[in-house]
Order: sequence, then structure tokens, then C-alpha cells
Amino acid sequence: TVSVLIAALVALLVASVLLGGVGRVEPADVLPAAFGMRTGLADYMIFRIRVPRALAALLSGALFGLA
Repeated sequence: TVSVLIAALVALLVASVLLGGVGRVEPADVLPAAFGMRTGLADYMIFRIRVPRALAALLSGALFGLA
């Protein structure tokens, strides 16, 4: 579970960098991103999908939350 949390943090960092840098992310955008990552994590836990797909779900959830 610790590695999954680290992967979630890395996914959020990558999403913020893709969107123009860490400084551009508003504090209010962190919660939707966390919700999106939690959805991806739930998909991983429920369906036991492989790790690359889980990371893709985390990243897409973070991007959707920040968009």
C-alpha cells in the first residue's frame, strides 16, 4: 500500500508538471485531483488491474480533477 501511495503522489506531481508547473496548481484543485486518484486507486483495488493500468488510471484521474 505504501508503494501505491507513492505512485499516487508521483502521478499528481507529473500531472501538475504537464499542466505548466507546480506553482500553477491552485490549492482548490488538489481535492478534485485527489478524488480522481482515489477513483483510480479504487479501480485498482476492486478489479485488480495491472500496475501500469493502475498508474494510468491515477494519472488520468489527477488530470481530470485538475482540468
